[in-house]
Amino acid sequence: MPNLSFVSPTRNSPWGTYLSQIDAVEPYLGKLARWVETLRRPKRALIVDIPIELDNGTIAHFEGYRVQHSLTRGPGKGGVRYHPDVTLEEVMALSAWMTIKNAAVNLPYGGAKGGIRVDPSLLSMKELEKVTRRYTSEIGIIIGPNQDIPAPDVNTNGKIMAWMMDTYSMNTGATATGVVTGKPIELGGSLGRVAATGRGVFVVGREAMRRLNIDMEGARVAVQGFGNVGSFSARNLYQEEYPVIGIVERETGLSKDTLRVWERRYQFPQPQRDELGDRLYPFEQVERLRVIRRLLDKGMRPGKVLGMDLSELRLLLDTHSSQPVNPGRHAICLGLVKLLRMHRSRELRESLNHLLLRDGLQKFITETIVPMNGIVGDYWIRGDLTVPEEHLYTEQVQNVIRHAIHSQEAPTSAPRFSNTSTKRTSGSARIASVRSAHRSITRLAPSTPSDAKVAS
Repeated sequence: MPNLSFVSPTRNSPWGTYLSQIDAVEPYLGKLARWVETLRRPKRALIVDIPIELDNGTIAHFEGYRVQHSLTRGPGKGGVRYHPDVTLEEVMALSAWMTIKNAAVNLPYGGAKGGIRVDPSLLSMKELEKVTRRYTSEIGIIIGPNQDIPAPDVNTNGKIMAWMMDTYSMNTGATATGVVTGKPIELGGSLGRVAATGRGVFVVGREAMRRLNIDMEGARVAVQGFGNVGSFSARNLYQEEYPVIGIVERETGLSKDTLRVWERRYQFPQPQRDELGDRLYPFEQVERLRVIRRLLDKGMRPGKVLGMDLSELRLLLDTHSSQPVNPGRHAICLGLVKLLRMHRSRELRESLNHLLLRDGLQKFITETIVPMNGIVGDYWIRGDLTVPEEHLYTEQVQNVIRHAIHSQEAPTSAPRFSNTSTKRTSGSARIASVRSAHRSITRLAPSTPSDAKVAS
């Protein structure tokens, strides 16, 4: 097939590199190879002129791009970078890689990317806002919550995303918080978004080391670049080996006070100290604490388990995981986990919705979601669940519960929340309210899915 007329890639240029990757995998595509040419051609590429009046009264022009490589799987998704050397070819390649990345982890998004040839350090805040708003207006014809969703990238941040959201909303005549991601929390942004890409690099690296049987403790890691992604990757790598007490609290669900009490009473954990006297916890101790937390949830006492090593704890966890309170319900939950591990997201969602309609929201939470959280957590601790699978579980459960909450009308004379307590046994936890259940699912983190349980 003839090459594209609007770019001239070289072997080592961004688009040329992407094409060579497609050429490398084509022999392995089998009957799907007839679609490979589609991957070599972006669906849509928009080049826009961005004229603004500078603070000194002169007019400056900047070149902007938005490329949608593929929208087959859903709306385009990809960042917008501000850099004086950004090119159409670079943005095309980045949009194509977004297509591949989203497909690889089974996210319902296509690939897109944007950029402006500008050095933001040379602009005042007022000039930067003008550039952002004019760029948003020019590409507004192809973006939207159901079309293409920009995000921060090189030299862009939450403030720039807020300007983009505001401009798009004004132009469409309605508030559209879903047109961008990476916006400030108060405008509907997500906690942890700034560090998400760097943490993703860390999680993938940690998983690769685990599968290659490379011990992370004591390993030396080289990080290329120290911007947003590199800095957070390095921070996570350092904190994974010797995390501070706040990180351990977040990763295990055990409070700082609990950790300090155990340290004095049971001589575990045994953190090291940095030059400022802050506690630093070795990786092996954090892993033990995660399993101990799961065993405490199953009714074990701290004094019985804190003296065990990691292998003993995991064996004990396996033993207790094989003793469901309700065998019939346990079998249903195992079936749901099987769908999860097979990445059959639609069937998983339909099954969850069926159980919700059959049992009602409160019973669905206590008898399905709570034990499911326990099973998912056990699988994670044993290394039988991947990060994308854990994310898929979180997304499906969160969506089902959120829809159920929003579809219910608040009673006029009854309390807004229904509080119920159940005996703390294997696979169950106390429920403060349906909304607390929803919040607990929302807090489910990649490193500790077992702790994302419905609990007061």
